[in-house]
Amino acid sequence: MPHVDPNKVLYAYKAEPGIIKWRELKREEVNEPVPIPPVLPTIIYPDRTLERMRKHFGDYYREIEELTKEIEEGLEKVPELERELTKWLKRNPQVLEFLKKELQIAAVTGGIVIIAATIAEDIVTGGAGVADDAVSFAFASKLFQIAAKL
Repeated sequence: MPHVDPNKVLYAYKAEPGIIKWRELKREEVNEPVPIPPVLPTIIYPDRTLERMRKHFGDYYREIEELTKEIEEGLEKVPELERELTKWLKRNPQVLEFLKKELQIAAVTGGIVIIAATIAEDIVTGGAGVADDAVSFAFASKLFQIAAKL
């Protein structure tokens, strides 16, 4: 049975949204009532565990923040890059024609592979794979339509 010291209390406080910290204090050190947190999914860690987590994951957190900023800056440039790419493709129509042909080949090949794989699945499973056939054939059909429109 754990030892309980009657001269100490468990002091809990909200450190950040969703995080409640706690520590043991002597009764006389607590000068304010401990508020009852709202009933929400929260994670409770003692201070020492939270500090170890911050030390361990701090570098990763900073890297994620930096990467997020870079992505946000990149997303702001997308419309500008799209305009530049459109201008470049208009000046180089042979590249656009080449890309259209490659996309047509890829779409037709993808449709054929989907149909062949669907039939093979039905054969291998003894007909148990029939449930997804309609979706597979519809997707292959859409790829053929895309290829025809290019």
